[in-house]
Amino acid sequence: MRIEKATYVLEVSADSLRVTVGPREGAPWLTLRPHSAFDTVEGCDETLEVSPPQIDGDRIEFERRSTLWEQAHVTVKCMDEQIELRASVRGRGDLAEVKLLALRSLLRERPSGLLPSGYAVGTVTKLYCANPAHPTGVRPVHEPAVIGVTGDGERARTSRSGSTWASPLRWRS
Repeated sequence: MRIEKATYVLEVSADSLRVTVGPREGAPWLTLRPHSAFDTVEGCDETLEVSPPQIDGDRIEFERRSTLWEQAHVTVKCMDEQIELRASVRGRGDLAEVKLLALRSLLRERPSGLLPSGYAVGTVTKLYCANPAHPTGVRPVHEPAVIGVTGDGERARTSRSGSTWASPLRWRS
């Protein structure tokens, strides 16, 4: 699915999880997640399923099945020189935090956890990726990156000093 304007082109990925925005020719400027997570004080808003987008002229409707809300959707409206996004949910809950242009995934055969939007910076096309699961260590700049910690299912360990820790992260500058 593709919408062309005089100043940009917007293209929806086949799985409806990404929208790229860029020039008519060349690499994209942005890779957006056309979804949002509306967390409540009771829990996190996670995505169980994403429906195929519905297009009506220059408007695209993205709907997803949420663990918290009866309905969750984002409308993308393509105008000549700008893109307008509106995110909304229907249901009951006290909002705690909203993550726009991102989703918390529980999708089958997809990465789990927070999937944020990505971006491009000038002529930079590749970035180093510290994620040990990434096969090359280098990723395209418009590909979103998330670094997570996966435990082994064991209880938290205790150091000699008696403090408890769950993950021995080491940061280098």
